[in-house]
Amino acid sequence: MEANASVDMFSKVLENQLLQTTKLVEEHLDSEIQKLDQMDEDELERLKEKRLEALRKAQQQKQWEFNGTTISEPEEIWNKLHKAGKENYSRKEI
Repeated sequence: MEANASVDMFSKVLENQLLQTTKLVEEHLDSEIQKLDQMDEDELERLKEKRLEALRKAQQQKQWEFNGTTISEPEEIWNKLHKAGKENYSRKEI
């Protein structure tokens, strides 16, 4: 019997936590929807452009990573230039 009582109590606590979390998420979403509803056309256009620019940058970063053109170390820069036929550069110039 005690095991059932513990399980029931745990279930109630979990249910209450889920309910509270759901309410918080719902309030946050309602707040964001209200902000969007109050925006004028210019604000919406700026938001759209900002989002598109972020998407372009993310796509460019993915493309660079796919092509292996991300460089994090100075040595890598020299190696990339050397492979590209830029042997005229010395390491000190780069």
